[in-house]
Amino acid sequence: MWLPFLATCFAGSFIQSVSGFGCGIFVNSLFPFFMPSVSEGVAISNLISMSLSSVMAFKLRSRIDFRLIIPALLGYFVTNSAVIFLSAGQPDSLYKKVLAVALILMSAYFFLFNDKIRIRASTPNSVIAGALSGILGGLFGMSGPPIAAFMISVCADDSQKYLANMQFFLAAGNFYASVMRVLAGLVNSYVLTRWSVSLIVVMTGVYIGQKMSKRISAQGVRKIVYSVMAGSGVLILLQ
Repeated sequence: MWLPFLATCFAGSFIQSVSGFGCGIFVNSLFPFFMPSVSEGVAISNLISMSLSSVMAFKLRSRIDFRLIIPALLGYFVTNSAVIFLSAGQPDSLYKKVLAVALILMSAYFFLFNDKIRIRASTPNSVIAGALSGILGGLFGMSGPPIAAFMISVCADDSQKYLANMQFFLAAGNFYASVMRVLAGLVNSYVLTRWSVSLIVVMTGVYIGQKMSKRISAQGVRKIVYSVMAGSGVLILLQ
């Protein structure tokens, strides 16, 4: 199953380089169809997202606003570590059902409300967005949606600031989540092998995505991601 795995990783990295997030959402929408378990797919997703976000955050480091990021990360660290340890050892069938429902609900939110809701830039809102990202990241490796909804609102007039904050948050958050998964015994040789091999196509996806970002509508890419989310959620439930 190397071909679908690498193709999925390439597409996820391309999507995130254009829209600022979406790698975790995209790959975890498809991984359940050819991965041995949901937990292994999530662990690989964490490592992939950490790698590509680190590269993008370094390039945009001058635009990072730590006043927004630090409270969000504190909220993320608390909920993410709790969820990872509580979910360790849960049956894969339960994982898949909850994942399917989460995919459908998140896609519905982004299609219906993402452009209509504006969130104020405040420390409590930053903590809440980070905490919700920690929950979704801990369960499914999809920490992007809550923090993206917050950052899109507070950085609406500065796309580079939005991208910089998103990539730094995702890099730091996925690094922390990966450490927690190691401590919880959820990272094995299968996960490390797949992650190591994926790095070539992931970096290629980032490079091509950044070259084409000016020619492609980020909003159009996001709609494709949300459609994949909804379709995958339905298919997983039907399985």
